[in-house]
Amino acid sequence: MEVEFLGLDETGLQGEQRIGFSATTTIRRSDFGVGAAGAGQKVVVGDKVTVQLDIQAVLEPTV
Repeated sequence: MEVEFLGLDETGLQGEQRIGFSATTTIRRSDFGVGAAGAGQKVVVGDKVTVQLDIQAVLEPTV
């Protein structure tokens, strides 16, 4: 999985800290038992699936 650090923002809208990441990977459907169509059926999706995550986390301020 390729992960990219997008940055740290210490000045959110309400003064909270925010951090961001993006990650991308490719999985094969066949690794999870999802195979191709049977004989005479059309295949409408490929074996490889791209998974993309965009994550933003907010540090909750202590009271």
